[in-house]
Amino acid sequence: MLKGSDEISMSGMGSLSDYYPPLGALEAPYMFRDVDHFYHTVETPFWGSLVTEVERRSGLHVIDMWHQGVRQVTLRDQAARSPAEFGRIKLRVPPSQMYVECARVLGALPTTMNINDVRTAIRAGTVDGQENPLPTIEAMHFHDVCTYLVLTNHSITPIMPIVSAAFWKTLSESDRLLITEAFREGGRYNRKIVEEEERELIHEFEQSGMIVIRPDLRQFRDRAEKVWKRYGEVWGDSLVARIQAVK
Repeated sequence: MLKGSDEISMSGMGSLSDYYPPLGALEAPYMFRDVDHFYHTVETPFWGSLVTEVERRSGLHVIDMWHQGVRQVTLRDQAARSPAEFGRIKLRVPPSQMYVECARVLGALPTTMNINDVRTAIRAGTVDGQENPLPTIEAMHFHDVCTYLVLTNHSITPIMPIVSAAFWKTLSESDRLLITEAFREGGRYNRKIVEEEERELIHEFEQSGMIVIRPDLRQFRDRAEKVWKRYGEVWGDSLVARIQAVK
């Protein structure tokens, strides 16, 4: 995109946090109380300042922030409801430090692995389970090789429409407003269909024989705060406080 081959794209958090590390806080374990908290954060003035800094450092303008779902855990044949029970679980996570931290907050033993190898690894017992948003779990058929679905709600997966800042500046103010509102309307629709799909998938997985576990999340959230403190120098101590203060 920076070379001009594309003007607009959708980006995950990983590539943008390479330019501006404080963005990594958005994928930290239990940074958001729920999806409402996630979207209310986007409406704050300090989110605007983060976006401005991303553009300054990367040459990319962030139009909006959407989400791909809340991350949950599936396990092959061992149930887990607490950090102590997760302590024996080898959990596949994407090759990202923040997802490694998510697994550790749950109490699990993180194993990084390409997503295309995960189903085979679960079947073989190389790992005991994996974590992903529910739509990804369904698309990759992880539910077919797992007995348990544990609703840990440990992270929300952001995805952002971005545009080359150089291209953005060539547009008129009215065109920029039109594009921004179009993506915001798309974001509202995206949220609606993702949340509907998540509800439907929990029901479908349960009907197909999966055992759905709804653990007490407070035990995990307490552990997550230690991660926030460790990364304070990277994110800036005030960022976590500002996110947590959003109502």
